[in-house]
Amino acid sequence: MLHGPSSGYDWTDADAEVWEAMIKERDAGRTRLLGVSNVSLRHLKQMASAHDESPAFVQNRCYARLGWDRDMRLFCKEREITYQGFSLLTANVEVLQHPLN
Repeated sequence: MLHGPSSGYDWTDADAEVWEAMIKERDAGRTRLLGVSNVSLRHLKQMASAHDESPAFVQNRCYARLGWDRDMRLFCKEREITYQGFSLLTANVEVLQHPLN
């Protein structure tokens, strides 16, 4: 799992180097799947344009107030990348406190 881009803003040469090293580890049989975490759609698009291989999955904190990461989920679906939302409850306390009626 590559935990977000190192710069926080753009996919960098350092990120590309780490991703390539991860691919080598996978190809050597030391892991099965590669993923990224805490990335924006812009980061994922930059990554896709810089590499032939996309991650198998994306893990992102998913907020109701931001549309449940809808654009990212669509991008992932179109490219057969598994999207894994996390902190669905703790990141969305206001939704949990909403009355049922």
